[in-house]
Amino acid sequence: MTKLGSNLKDIRVAAKLSVRQAGKKIKINYNQYHRYELGLNNPNVEMISKIAKGFGLSPREELELFFAAEKLPPAIIKYLIGNVGECKILLHKVGVILK
Repeated sequence: MTKLGSNLKDIRVAAKLSVRQAGKKIKINYNQYHRYELGLNNPNVEMISKIAKGFGLSPREELELFFAAEKLPPAIIKYLIGNVGECKILLHKVGVILK
């Protein structure tokens, strides 16, 4: 299981949902969602965002999913720059040095 897969499973379990229920909640095939959890498939940036929104994650939690997937799209970088105070700890996690 990948770091992202582990995070996705933790989110689902915290929401007290089965894999099937999680797939339905975020409007994707539950088998596909399960493959993401197991690390067999890697969701793209749009899918990570869809999953985060489907679970009602905060922007910070959504960023943590992007970090776990090691994917930072330009829109996220722009967000980070605009919200440095809120995201400083997350930026530190990926080795960005703030001056």
